[in-house]
Amino acid sequence: MSPQIRCWKGCALPKQYCAFVGNRSMLRHTVDRASRVVNSNQIITVVAKDHLIHLREGLSANMPGRPLQEPTSRGTAAGVFLAASYILAADPNATFVILPSDHFVYPESVFAHEITELVRTAQVFGNRLILLGAKPDRPEHDYGWIQPGREQEKRLREVRGFWEKPASTQARSFLRGVHLWNTMVMAATGQTLWRLGRSFFPGMMEKFTVLRGSLEAIYHGTPKADHRPIQDDGTDTHRGCYSHLSLLERVYADMTPADFSNELLQRASRQMLVYEMDDRVLWSDWGRPERVCESLRLIGKTSRFCQALAISQPAASAGSG
Repeated sequence: MSPQIRCWKGCALPKQYCAFVGNRSMLRHTVDRASRVVNSNQIITVVAKDHLIHLREGLSANMPGRPLQEPTSRGTAAGVFLAASYILAADPNATFVILPSDHFVYPESVFAHEITELVRTAQVFGNRLILLGAKPDRPEHDYGWIQPGREQEKRLREVRGFWEKPASTQARSFLRGVHLWNTMVMAATGQTLWRLGRSFFPGMMEKFTVLRGSLEAIYHGTPKADHRPIQDDGTDTHRGCYSHLSLLERVYADMTPADFSNELLQRASRQMLVYEMDDRVLWSDWGRPERVCESLRLIGKTSRFCQALAISQPAASAGSG
């Protein structure tokens, strides 16, 4: 996406902070979806260190919830368990929903209902991680694929297998079967998520256990002078990005990077269930320019991004032999 965004905007800008149609960035869309399901003070957004300027100055300014700035990138697993450390320190009985910030969803009202059902399912099947699966319509090899197993409830099945970014031939085989795309939207009780983290990322989780313990002392005891908690009232949230930076830097200092999909989901299929998303929801991971334009075409929207892409990539003219 980066070269096309630079062509469109005239500068480098991470896709999460772009408004491809309308006035809301992808990140703002994601937070607004979360706001349909939970109160704003229950939303945590994990922000990369070099993205903070975009959060503060861009279209996502003053959004609901609390941002957490990672001192450095340590992979998607670290992002998940950083947020989990803060949430579980405040409420050890919390149920989590994980929403990637670069996805397209339409209509959002139906999707919000699906998220509510995902949470209910995670609470009923408390020892399982619940994935939201989408019916595929093409052999997409950039996505994760789920092989559903035995039915547990309507639209809810066990997971027999999980493949992250399979080869093209394998993706075509999956399309002919009963496989689903993994949307990377998922829900789990805090205890289940933490247990899975300890099983698959023991070294990382030792560090986050220290962080969680420090935060529990803050939330339920007397905070130390240099460990001020993030504001819970929704005010001054961007300053909150700087809270605990010295502690977080120590936690992240020598942490081994880890990928949540490759190193947990692919290995934990027996500890997961997949909930098949309502057919009325149009979902896409906007990781490629053509997906952006196809999604907007399907809902009858135009975008300057797609117009700029068409100009920068004119159709090839036919030649004679």
